[in-house]
Formats: sequence, structure tokens, C-alpha cells
Amino acid sequence: REDVAETTRSSLKSKGDFFPLVSRTTGETLGVALQTTHDSRKPVFVSVGHRISPATARLLVTACATQARVPEPIRQADLRSREAIEPKGRQLPPASTSSASPSLLKPGEE
Repeated sequence: REDVAETTRSSLKSKGDFFPLVSRTTGETLGVALQTTHDSRKPVFVSVGHRISPATARLLVTACATQARVPEPIRQADLRSREAIEPKGRQLPPASTSSASPSLLKPGEE
């Protein structure tokens, strides 16, 4: 864990920088640590999925990280889930829909 933290600080300087996360036992690339914004000090850890390579996963996450460190679909899901569970007396800022795809919009938002 400390190895990853040190590599993160020294390797990830600007948006799009990444380094592979490799299994010590098998040598297999399990994912990447990815810098999604220029000013974030914390990377996003991207792992491979079913029938997707580490390179494709990295490119997809980079393309989706438009407004924040976290990719936009995940950010929108988090904001909407917080709106759903928040007590009615206290309002959170509305989820941004300016760059959201139509499938992420609430009914009536277009």
C-alpha cells in the first residue's frame, strides 16, 4: 500500500497520467491508477472488467471524468442517491445535468 502511495505521488502529475497495477504473484495487469484531473492529489483506481482491457477501461474513465475526479456517470448516481435519501427538510444542490447524457436525466429534464 505504501508502494502505491509513493508511486502515485511521483508518477501522476497531470490529467491522463497513469501507472499499471500489476499482481506480484502472477505479473498480470489488474488495472491502473489514473489521474483524472490536473489538480487532484488522489488517483482513480480503474480495474478491468468482463471483456474490457485495462487500456480501454482507462480511456473510458478518462473520457467520462469531465467535471470532477470521479467519472460523471458515477458522480451523477452518487448525487441522485444522496437526493433520494436526504431528509426533505434539508436540500442538497441539484445534480448538474449540463453535460449529462439523456439517459442520466430525470423525467422532464431535457
